[in-house]
Amino acid sequence: MRSATSTPRPPMSGQPVVSGIRLHDVSAEYDGARVLHGISVEVGAAAITVVTGANGAGKSTLLAVIAGLHRPTSGGVDGLDGRSAAYVPQRSAVPERFPVTVRDVASMGRWPTLRRWWGRLGAGDRRIVDESLARLDVLHLAGRSFGELSGGQRQRVLVAQALAREADLLLLDEPTVGLDRAAGLAIREVLRAEADRGAMVVEVTHDPVAVADADARVHLEAGCLVEDPR
Repeated sequence: MRSATSTPRPPMSGQPVVSGIRLHDVSAEYDGARVLHGISVEVGAAAITVVTGANGAGKSTLLAVIAGLHRPTSGGVDGLDGRSAAYVPQRSAVPERFPVTVRDVASMGRWPTLRRWWGRLGAGDRRIVDESLARLDVLHLAGRSFGELSGGQRQRVLVAQALAREADLLLLDEPTVGLDRAAGLAIREVLRAEADRGAMVVEVTHDPVAVADADARVHLEAGCLVEDPR
C-alpha cells in the first residue's frame, strides 16, 4: 500500500488512463464545530484509496465533501468537472423498510444517465442493472422487497446500485461493516475490478482487509491528515 499522493497502479489494458482528483486545504464544519482542518491530498485514478481513523476523526465528512454533499468552509476539490460519481452511504443511513424492490433500488443507479428524469430505462440500462446485481450475487433477489433483505444483502444491493452508475468515482462509507466474510469479500472483489477498469474508488473503512488491499491510504486524526499512520 502506498501513500495517497503516490502514483496508482495503471488500469487494465484497453482502459483509458485518467488523472485523479486533488483536495486542497479542505476545512469543514459539522453542527458548528470544525471537523476537518486544511486537508490537502491527491486521490489517484485506477486505484482504491481508503480513508481511516477513529470514530469522529472526520472520515465521513471528508467523503461527503468529495461527493458534493457537504460544503467545505475553505478549500475545495479539483478534477471533478465532467466526471460521474456514485455514493454508497452507511447502512444505518438507509431506511430498512424502503418500499421498493431490489431491482428498483439498483435501477436508481441508471437514473442520472437518462435524458429526462421521467424517462424509462432502456434494454441496455436493464442489462447493466442485472449485471451489477449478478456481480454481487443478489440477482436472484431482484423481485424481493428491499426491506425484507438481511443487512448484508441490502448492502450488496446498494453497492450494485453504484456499479450500475458506471461512474468515474465511487465513494463508499464503510461498505463492509457488519457483513460476514463472504459478503465482504464479494464487495472487495468488485471494488478492485472497478479500480482496474480505471475508476477512482474512495472507501471509508475500519476493515484491516480493506486497508491491506488498498493502493493508498488517507489517515485522519481529529480532522487532520496524518502522513505516516502507525
